[in-house]
Amino acid sequence: MIGQRSIYMWKAYLSRDQISQVESLDGVKSVQPNLHNLNRRYVAGRYYIDPLDRENQEQCAETGASLAKLLGEHNCDPYNSVSDGKLSKWTADLSNEQVDWEEDDNLPDFTELFQKLFAMDVPLVCISGNIEEGFEEPEVDEYPPLMEGPDLPLIVVGSVDSTGNRSEFSKGGPHVTLHAVGDPIECLPRDSKDPVERAGTSYAAPQVAGEIANLLSYEKVPFDTSDGNLVKNVKTYLQSDAASWERYPGIRVLWNGVREENNPRETVKCNGHETDRYVEQEEVKHLIEDEFCPEVGSSRGLRRLGSALSRTYNIDTPNKATLSVSLDQGHSVTDCVKYLMMTMYNCYRVDNDPSDYKGGGQTIVGDATYEVYPGSLRSPSRYGKQAGCDSTYKFTFNEYWVWGHGWASSDHGEALKEEIKGCALLPDTWKFTYGIGEDGREWTARFRTGVFQKSCVSNAVGKASGIGDFGCAGSG
Repeated sequence: MIGQRSIYMWKAYLSRDQISQVESLDGVKSVQPNLHNLNRRYVAGRYYIDPLDRENQEQCAETGASLAKLLGEHNCDPYNSVSDGKLSKWTADLSNEQVDWEEDDNLPDFTELFQKLFAMDVPLVCISGNIEEGFEEPEVDEYPPLMEGPDLPLIVVGSVDSTGNRSEFSKGGPHVTLHAVGDPIECLPRDSKDPVERAGTSYAAPQVAGEIANLLSYEKVPFDTSDGNLVKNVKTYLQSDAASWERYPGIRVLWNGVREENNPRETVKCNGHETDRYVEQEEVKHLIEDEFCPEVGSSRGLRRLGSALSRTYNIDTPNKATLSVSLDQGHSVTDCVKYLMMTMYNCYRVDNDPSDYKGGGQTIVGDATYEVYPGSLRSPSRYGKQAGCDSTYKFTFNEYWVWGHGWASSDHGEALKEEIKGCALLPDTWKFTYGIGEDGREWTARFRTGVFQKSCVSNAVGKASGIGDFGCAGSG
């Protein structure tokens, strides 16, 4: 026992002979090097010693005493489980004087395996390794990166920080092909939605592998893929100025070839609401995503370079809007949606506006211009969403006047009419007209229903407008 907790593992520095002695103890399951290395089994350094049965704390205590006697009190550190406090393994260290170097028997097999892989034009990207306590060698000293050479073109990746300096933990030396940013990397852990920062060569290598896949996907791959030496060719390309560059002497960093001109600045110009010309956000979002931009995409290749496409929607309604794009043929539906929506969402809203109305504007990206232009003069946007209703009892029917602002702005009242139909709407009595008034209205509907329908009409107006709880004034 360690205090009030159970032992989780031991660590110690072992000689080669001591490895066999430790493995012979009844309570020891295995002895493993601190780092995953084909050769580490035969070199000095820190080792993890796994217990045979971590649930058997009596056996673990006896084994720990045996380890202390065999290795010394200060060369056998017990580790405890973070999750349940029980022993998982021990660690121990080997000294250089205690060990002879031996080549691992697996190296020829791995060499043959890698050669077969390369013969199939499959690159292999591996990490240069991290400098860790107990193994402070600054250059690559582990397999497989130590196997890299002219006849075995492994792509070995080290880590740099965002300024291009090699990370303090990243191993270097002649076996390193190039570097990528691995310090720091922002990640989402499995057990949390809060980002955390991590660092290591293991975060740098996947970026290189991903860029290789990207290069191989090009219609015209920038290196020879036909001579049977694809792996050597891609490695040479990665070390060229076309795919990497020296941020500092001797520190070549991955580059995907993107330049500033490939990512032109985005400039948004907003119209504001001062002229009382604006559109309702959700309606124009629908037009952008479902009508205009799909047409832009379908006409790619049919327009001449630099030509414009413009369409006007919701004519003779408050939500009249003109959408236009002046762009290159290569721009996509995705770009169209992105930049037109940027014109909507990136523009400010007036502080005293109760609703999310948009005055439109322009987004300029390089030589392309994306524009949303509201085309109708409206009541001031400060009125927000409003509704009014008045009922008059006429003995055999009720007559209604309904008006509104901020809804029914595009469909000539069809959605409202559908709701009113459930309230005994009398045939040929429905009239709907757009027109602004001093009370903020933008349209008026007039119709007749059977008697005693005021509650039904009130609910219909509340539902169609989205206002919810609503009541009509008047009689009947």
